[in-house]
Amino acid sequence: LWHANVAGRDNLRAGLEAPASGHYASNVHADDIDWQIECDFLGQMYPGLPNEAAARAFEIGHIMNYGDGCYGGAFVSAMHAAAYTAGSVKEIVEAGIAVIPENTKFRTAMDIVMAAYNKGSAWEVVWQEVETYCGATDKCPDGLNKPYNIDATINSAYIIIGLLWGEGDFAKTIEISCRCGQDSDCNPSSAASILGNFYGASGIPEIYKANVNYDTTLFDSTTYTLNDLMDMNMKLAKEVILA
Repeated sequence: LWHANVAGRDNLRAGLEAPASGHYASNVHADDIDWQIECDFLGQMYPGLPNEAAARAFEIGHIMNYGDGCYGGAFVSAMHAAAYTAGSVKEIVEAGIAVIPENTKFRTAMDIVMAAYNKGSAWEVVWQEVETYCGATDKCPDGLNKPYNIDATINSAYIIIGLLWGEGDFAKTIEISCRCGQDSDCNPSSAASILGNFYGASGIPEIYKANVNYDTTLFDSTTYTLNDLMDMNMKLAKEVILA
């Protein structure tokens, strides 16, 4: 574990329960990207239910994050959930934005991106607008005054820059989100996985599936294969829908 995750775990082991374990007062990584890059499963547990997915994400996220760090998880979870029933990529992004309170720093950053998209600006132009707005506000001590920013807000903006300007194309979405920089392994992965929910497995280009081992390769530090995890998510999704 790293950043907010390890700080949250250390706090739990010290007897500090959530939400205090993720709070700024005890976790200097509260705004980091940790929950945002781990919450995909929640959107898949709540297919077509973005508000419910976001509410659950906000609750769980306080184990290791707070504030913008929790907003990042709620935002991405809502987009995953919305992807199952949305009619367009823009509709997916709008569902994510809708779960974040207005006039927050996080919401303002996403509104900047959406306004630029609606205006027809180039993605490079909105990248600079986002950089100007929140590019120097990273609270992570490892990124302070360095070209290294894992703050949830700016990296969530990079996810939707990829989604919107990628226009539903996997390769273009991944490339743009990656070229935005900062946490550039996580952001294109989040954007592409949201597209995966939107298109379904059969709609994902073969190049991204050709060498995937579903049955025998285990995820690091687990006993789960990819098929095991898909089966588990399906079971949990059915429980959520019945509830």
